[in-house]
Amino acid sequence: MKSKTTGTVILVVALVATLAVPAVVPAAPTVVEGVRVAVWTLPDKNEIASLIPGESVDLEVGDSVMLRVFSPADKNPTGQRLYLSAKFEVEQGGGRIALTDANTDKGAVVVRARRDRGKATLRYELLGNVKAQRDYQNRGLVEIQIVAAKSAESGLTWPEEQVDMLYRAILMRELDRDAAAGWVDRVDDQGYLGVLSAAKEIAESRESHNLTHDRGVSSQDRLAAVFEHFLGLHKRDVTESEWHRQLDRLDHGDVAGVVLDVLRSPEFRQRHGFEEIRWQQF
Repeated sequence: MKSKTTGTVILVVALVATLAVPAVVPAAPTVVEGVRVAVWTLPDKNEIASLIPGESVDLEVGDSVMLRVFSPADKNPTGQRLYLSAKFEVEQGGGRIALTDANTDKGAVVVRARRDRGKATLRYELLGNVKAQRDYQNRGLVEIQIVAAKSAESGLTWPEEQVDMLYRAILMRELDRDAAAGWVDRVDDQGYLGVLSAAKEIAESRESHNLTHDRGVSSQDRLAAVFEHFLGLHKRDVTESEWHRQLDRLDHGDVAGVVLDVLRSPEFRQRHGFEEIRWQQF
């Protein structure tokens, strides 16, 4: 039979132990006086702008930058630049930019400019135990203004450069701006997918089909142009087995197959900036 006294003692001890545990009081948030968004070029990581919420930065088509939310050294209790946890989301113009490698702990995101002639708006929101003194800075906007890029060497915009590359690799001649206008617009609109689509149509065009007959271009010459203009490789840089595999496909008329095979390769995507940028690179 259980003693009532024993039960009472156990209850009292348990109650005292419970009361002895101090209540957990949430830490007061760190308050900062100012919030900025740093803009770093990639892959060299040069800071090109420090944006106050509501300000904008110009990017050329094809540019990739990293955005990081921080509080300036003179605007927070630490006395040094303080990077803040935050998340980014597209508020407007999502078709013009691509967001990759978002890291909320670092308050960072990688932005790639996909299309020109317009702007995109990003919203950031502070997370964690840091708050801005001014409420509007806890959830602010930054604008990305996309501008047409022209190569200093070629005088072509980024979409034109991509189609010019296709012309040189597949048709073995320079870009015809008038004839290629539709493909240029497609690349401008769709980025990498537009490059693949335009490449397939150019490779299957009548001019491509008649290249050997009309201009006496051999399969060897065509394959050399593909590797040179897409990957920057010479025949000696390509394995013998790969060279003969692709050459056999060209000899059987599969120009589009060879072209798309190379364009979809990791080597091409990395060389031309179509591969996602990973955090390990920083």
